[in-house]
Amino acid sequence: MAHLVLIEDAYGEMLDAEVYCSDFCAQTSADYQGWHGCNEIGVSQPCEHCGEWVEGLDEAFEEDGA
Repeated sequence: MAHLVLIEDAYGEMLDAEVYCSDFCAQTSADYQGWHGCNEIGVSQPCEHCGEWVEGLDEAFEEDGA
């Protein structure tokens, strides 16, 4: 499960999201606004801070044999 840090504009509209492996790593972001974990992401990617692989739904489907 991913921890996300949402990047928003001045109006509160989401522009982007940074993906982290843990809340500990997410807290290193200048845009951190509190815990936002247990998110499913579509595609696996490295953590923005430490580089640990954050599993996405693409890998979950492969493990299920779909």
